[in-house]
Amino acid sequence: MTEIVSTVPNYLAFVGSLGSAYSVLESGDLPLGNTAGELRLCEVSPQVTDAGFSSYSLVFQSKVPLATGQGCYALRHDNLGAFEVFLVPIQGTTGHAEYQAIFTQQAIQQPESED
Repeated sequence: MTEIVSTVPNYLAFVGSLGSAYSVLESGDLPLGNTAGELRLCEVSPQVTDAGFSSYSLVFQSKVPLATGQGCYALRHDNLGAFEVFLVPIQGTTGHAEYQAIFTQQAIQQPESED
């Protein structure tokens, strides 16, 4: 079984992996069943910061729908490692199954530079 890391990759890591494949791993209560076992990251929204929070979303595509639909999935990327993410089926326009993950976190304040 693949070890799951404790943190999800950051926004820039996802931007750098746009277009690449993520393996869907069997984990916990969500056995793979008849799922395709692979998702392709097809969209990373712009990161928006407002009222002290930062948010962005990811859209993944799969040729075959995930067997259990909405839920927390363990994903593995060759460069980013393994992590868990909550995926929700969305209405796609490509003819493939599409899933969205939305991230919202407290924005990290950058220290002001001293001139």
